[in-house]
Amino acid sequence: MIRNDSAAAATTIRLNPIVLDPVEGRSAVRSRVPRRYRIIACGLLLTDAACIAIALIIGYLTRFNTMRPAYAAAMIVAPFVWVAVFQAFDLYSPHRLAPEEEFRRILGASSMALMLIVLGTYWVHLSLSRLWMGLTFLLALTLELMLRRAWRWVTWRLRRSGWLSLRTLLIANPFNTETVVNALTRPGSGYGLVGCVSPGQTRPTADD
Repeated sequence: MIRNDSAAAATTIRLNPIVLDPVEGRSAVRSRVPRRYRIIACGLLLTDAACIAIALIIGYLTRFNTMRPAYAAAMIVAPFVWVAVFQAFDLYSPHRLAPEEEFRRILGASSMALMLIVLGTYWVHLSLSRLWMGLTFLLALTLELMLRRAWRWVTWRLRRSGWLSLRTLLIANPFNTETVVNALTRPGSGYGLVGCVSPGQTRPTADD
């Protein structure tokens, strides 16, 4: 218990004690959430690589009948380029991005990644069909948006269940604490509120 005594006001704040986990022998405050978010990021990386690989194969088979070894090699390298560009656009930390910002970055990253793939094939003197590249871009972008939306739904469900909730101690102005608490305790917010500390303050009067 913490007591704040002053001439203006006295505020008593009750905090819950930290409980040690006897099974694992470490503090329950130590969060496993960052590691769980890394698992989500690995899943995103795999699905991103699958999106461009599937799009390239479908686009190629739509345009051509047989698979040439040079094109097969390009399809193997392309997912690595795709994932590297998505990493550069910080698309493997979706919990830090609003849906609108994630969409904008996916569009930009997809365009840049495909441009680098095309430039790379020209550098090794391998000509690409414009129809193939056009179909690849449309298919890859469609798959990306669908799977990213699915990942957002999965992440929201995991936050709602508490598996991806960060244990949070709130320190806030006593006059707007309720608003902040309501935002943090909203289902799927990703925060698990464990306590609130509000320093004692006086509300200003008309004479001040």
